[in-house]
Amino acid sequence: MLDKPSEKPRYYPHLTLEEAENLVEELQQLAVQLEEQAAELEVANEELSASEAHLRGIIGSALDAIITTDAQSQIIQWNHHGEAMFGWSAEEALGRNLNETIIPPQHREAHNRGVRRYLATGEGPILNRRIEITAIRRNGSEFPVELTVAPARWGTQVIFTSFIRDITERKRAERQLAARYAVTQVLAASGTIAEALPRMLEAICENLGWDMGVFWSADIQVGLLRPAHIVTAPSVESHEFEQMSHQLTFASGEGLPGRVWASRQPAWIADVTCDPNFPRHAVATRVGVHAGFAFPILAGEDFIGVMEFFQRAVAEPDRALLAAMGAIGSDIAQFIKRKQAEEQLQEQEGFQRFLARVGTKLAAATPDFTETLRKLASLAVPGLADWSIVCLTNEQGQIQRIETAHVDPAKAPVAQVTVRHRVESEEGHPLFQVLRTGQPVLLPEIPDALVETMAQNPEHLEMIRGLGMRSGMVVALRARDRTLGAIVLVSTESGRRFDKDDLEVAQEFARRAALSVDNARLYADAQEANQAKADFLATMSHELRTPLNAMIGYTDLLLLGIPEPLAKSAEEYVKRVALSARHLLQLIEEILAFSRLEAGRETVVLELVSLSELVSEAEAIIEPLAAEKGLSFRVDAPPESLQLRTDPRKVRQILVNLLGNAIKFTEAGEVAFTAHVEATQIVLTVSDTGMGIEPEHLSAVFEPFWQVQQTTTRTASGTGLGLSVTQRLVNLLGGSIAVESTPGAGTVFTVCLPFDSGEPGRDSSP
Repeated sequence: MLDKPSEKPRYYPHLTLEEAENLVEELQQLAVQLEEQAAELEVANEELSASEAHLRGIIGSALDAIITTDAQSQIIQWNHHGEAMFGWSAEEALGRNLNETIIPPQHREAHNRGVRRYLATGEGPILNRRIEITAIRRNGSEFPVELTVAPARWGTQVIFTSFIRDITERKRAERQLAARYAVTQVLAASGTIAEALPRMLEAICENLGWDMGVFWSADIQVGLLRPAHIVTAPSVESHEFEQMSHQLTFASGEGLPGRVWASRQPAWIADVTCDPNFPRHAVATRVGVHAGFAFPILAGEDFIGVMEFFQRAVAEPDRALLAAMGAIGSDIAQFIKRKQAEEQLQEQEGFQRFLARVGTKLAAATPDFTETLRKLASLAVPGLADWSIVCLTNEQGQIQRIETAHVDPAKAPVAQVTVRHRVESEEGHPLFQVLRTGQPVLLPEIPDALVETMAQNPEHLEMIRGLGMRSGMVVALRARDRTLGAIVLVSTESGRRFDKDDLEVAQEFARRAALSVDNARLYADAQEANQAKADFLATMSHELRTPLNAMIGYTDLLLLGIPEPLAKSAEEYVKRVALSARHLLQLIEEILAFSRLEAGRETVVLELVSLSELVSEAEAIIEPLAAEKGLSFRVDAPPESLQLRTDPRKVRQILVNLLGNAIKFTEAGEVAFTAHVEATQIVLTVSDTGMGIEPEHLSAVFEPFWQVQQTTTRTASGTGLGLSVTQRLVNLLGGSIAVESTPGAGTVFTVCLPFDSGEPGRDSSP
């Protein structure tokens, strides 16, 4: 019901009473309707207020920034999370242009273009879609966001509501995951550590957005970190910083890598130009390097190295990134340990093959002393080093001989002069330490002070430095408990850095080399002794042969009855004297022949001769000896027409030696000789029924001075040279000799000689 109006009722004189009553009734109904509508409107207002409050609560508590702008990009709504995300309060943000508040400069034109397009066409490429883009905070820092823009109409107005989510953490996690995946891919695809390290540095820089990476390798023996690999993004100009990093080493606690080594924990520097414990800060300031972090490469307790990264912007520590890099460092360490084990195994196999080749070449080398030294120097290059020096000492420990070899032939003369000057002028050299103590010396780094002591003058010093000596080893050549000399091994061109494993291989090489040197020296001494022996035997043999020839001549005269016939009793004694003299002369001839063969002075003088004549001459000499012992002597003489082109004197001596040897070791039975033709050679056979030779002694019968009866009570006389001389003469004539024997039943010697023994003047040296 409507309240009665307070003003005086208005009259409508033109209405009838009935019409007036109807009008009143309509007005009353209208009043009722108005009251109902007012009540509904009040309820609707209350619901709208509640809905607005609820919406404001949702927008206010949303985890995303919700920003509403009008068609001119003026901000008309800014929620609480927008304040937290961008650093602008709602009071500051409302009324500001979106371009000036959260859109980076590089995206502003695209934003304006998109708004104009929607206002003109009702369409837009990014509307009602989620996209990833970057935004800026109030402090100017740029960060990744996920953006959804929803357009709407508010009366006649167009508004845009942006839903913005900060995805910095997600992107960071994705980058870290991508970096670890990329490193894993590199580790799986790389065959060597040298191949993997630069690729890993590049993968981490690329996926994390850093500009430079350095791998510092730990040299535990000397307590230093050394730069092994450095990579830089193509867009970064930091040559000076990179060059300085190449030149530095760090001890534990020094610089960023040293701090990581000391703590074995990742470390972060927000701005290296302000860090007092950053030796490269001056260069970093010049080239614009700021933030840096590093993490250890650890495999259990084994510290392998440090990976270090830099960027051009200042950046606060990222603990999550450091933790992730610690896990990556563990993966890298396991890879390096595994590859080191594989490379060490391959290196050991390579060294074993190298040492096997060395042994083979040394075994095949001539025993010449000088040639052995040269071969040793060359064998070490490049298998062990780029530059090798072999030094030998005399009995007084003084340097006697020096041989060098260098991987670069152009540098060999400089190397040779440098070594000779150094070792002959001063004794402050590691070489003399090794010669004095016999203990090896390892120089992982050759100090410049040692290089300076090698120079004769400044010009020579520059030449030596041009050799590029980096690392060295000195090992002794020891054999039979004495130091024969030493081998110096130097790394130059290869840049190799020797370690204890290399030293072990060098010592094994030196052990084998020492045996070769000792054998060469012993051979040289033996050759000298053999020459002296041969000279002595030749001299004594000639001195003995002169009176023997006189004795034989006089006995022949006496047996001929000159100056008067001998009595029968005296004739027998003279015959025995003659026989003994001839036997002694034969022994002397053996000695002379042996000395000539040993000295390599025996030559072949070829003639066309009848074999039957040679056999007859040998038979005439041997038959009396067989008759004296009561032995049957059977000769199967070859045809008189059988001729050889050979050295008759040597064939005769071969026959006499073999037949005489058979007579000597046969006490009863028979000695037989046969000859027959086989293809292009003559086969001569001498057999006996003597004592025979034990099977284990057959291989020794041709050795000088060896006899079947080796005791001092042996019954057979002789020098023990007959069979040795015989074998050498047979070989000299291009033939062969073999022996078969049955102990207690006899022995058979078989000689095969060619019809043509070759060119005259053949040398007899072995």
